[in-house]
Amino acid sequence: MGIKYIDLELPTNYSKDDLQKAIKKIIRTDDFQYSIDLKSLDARNKRRIHWKIRVAVISEIFKDKITETETLNINKTIVPKKAVVVGFGPAGVFASFILLEAGYNVVIIDRGADVDKRSKLINTFETTGEFSEYGNYCYGEGGAGTFSDGKLTSRSKNIRPEKSYIIKKYIEAGAPEEIEYLSHPHIGSNNLIKVAKNIREKLIELGAEIHFETKCIGIISNSRMVESIDTNKGQMDADLFVFAIGHSAFDTFRMLIRAGVQFRTK
Repeated sequence: MGIKYIDLELPTNYSKDDLQKAIKKIIRTDDFQYSIDLKSLDARNKRRIHWKIRVAVISEIFKDKITETETLNINKTIVPKKAVVVGFGPAGVFASFILLEAGYNVVIIDRGADVDKRSKLINTFETTGEFSEYGNYCYGEGGAGTFSDGKLTSRSKNIRPEKSYIIKKYIEAGAPEEIEYLSHPHIGSNNLIKVAKNIREKLIELGAEIHFETKCIGIISNSRMVESIDTNKGQMDADLFVFAIGHSAFDTFRMLIRAGVQFRTK
């Protein structure tokens, strides 16, 4: 068995049968299996909008050997340690799963509310104009995308194992399988409330402790490291702190800068 990657262009209304026929036309055999590796919509020519699809085709006729998929290597901690993850959007979810698998005791805090309470408070805002600090579009369970369109994007390069890891977690929690190969994946706001709750339940099952409406308002450090954080609900000590606070927590950014945390533009 060998593998070959084939690039195809298909109409927007293509079927599974159309895709298989297109592969057969190129490799000239019925004896193959395939999976979609990448799929993106090309709309540059408005008269010819089409899908660009890269498929991984496996067949006896190919010589290139199938290589094992690169997986994420997670180092285990020898001594049990505690980690606090600040923020419960995609980055916070990713960090929490990794730390749990590494053997850390994980506490997750988010300044916003859980998705059910967020839904009610956002509905109140849209109907009455009454704004909630804890239940709005920016903060809370699932991150800002929960009440927009659920885009999963990253500007970081060469993170295929990390990307595959977190996308699989979302699929296991109920996200559509197509996010694994779409070039601009969207989970969709209609799915995200359910997916966010499923992820929360899985993290709790793995041992995480989650606190909503809990805002980090300061850090306590010595000359070498952060020892604890101040929150609106008290102080939290840990061996490791991860700030996954998204793009809207300007007050937290300012607090960290004032405390001497180094920042760089990305």
